[in-house]
Amino acid sequence: MRKMGHTLATVTMGCAMLMGPVARAEGRRPVLRVFANGSGRIVDFDRGVQPYEQTWETGVLPGASSHGAVVEDSGWASRRDGERTINARTQLFADGTAIYRELTADATGHLVRVRFYDTHSDGTRQGFRLDGTLPSSVAFAPAPLGGTLSAAR
Repeated sequence: MRKMGHTLATVTMGCAMLMGPVARAEGRRPVLRVFANGSGRIVDFDRGVQPYEQTWETGVLPGASSHGAVVEDSGWASRRDGERTINARTQLFADGTAIYRELTADATGHLVRVRFYDTHSDGTRQGFRLDGTLPSSVAFAPAPLGGTLSAAR
């Protein structure tokens, strides 16, 4: 019996390693990671997601101020990574801040990752990342005009 338990544990661990971190993230409760200047923390999803949905729309993290006018905008670009579609956009603002936004959808179009990075001209970086099975109430716009990529499909 002991050998069978060891074999099962080895197979389970091997499957988890083959799936990789993104595949494991899709099947679990959403994780909201918030970081600033080299430190980070996990925030309770239910209580913490709303300010970061607003951050996505405004480009301003909680407690920060406006970055001024957009000086450069890459627009939304889409690429494939296996069965996933990644939509990304970078904007440079008047104060030298660069903001990177990224949405990742699985093969069915279901939103499985959201990333937002705010890098200042002095090199300091802050932002957030959402991974996991996102509820239908979470929605992020992939383009400035029209269309919202959400967890509901």
